[in-house]
Amino acid sequence: MEASQIPPVNSNRILEAVSETAGDKSFVWTPSNILLSISVFILAGFAEIGGGYMVWAAIRGRSVPSNDSDKNSSSTVLKRSPWWFALIGSLILVA
Repeated sequence: MEASQIPPVNSNRILEAVSETAGDKSFVWTPSNILLSISVFILAGFAEIGGGYMVWAAIRGRSVPSNDSDKNSSSTVLKRSPWWFALIGSLILVA
């Protein structure tokens, strides 16, 4: 089909079809909708960071101070979290 044979788009028909499928319930940005949207975005950010940390801590481990008798030493020990820590972190990331 050549470009000259393509019929023009009637934007009014598209808007009517969309409003019919939405049941004439158009969305309006109210202050409560804006606050809800921002809250969900922030919560999703915390969930992604927290879930990622949990998986990382279970696979890679985290540094904790060693319990040496010498209090002046600054040595640390790598400690891994249990396997279920990674499982919970993965579920948080998926949800």
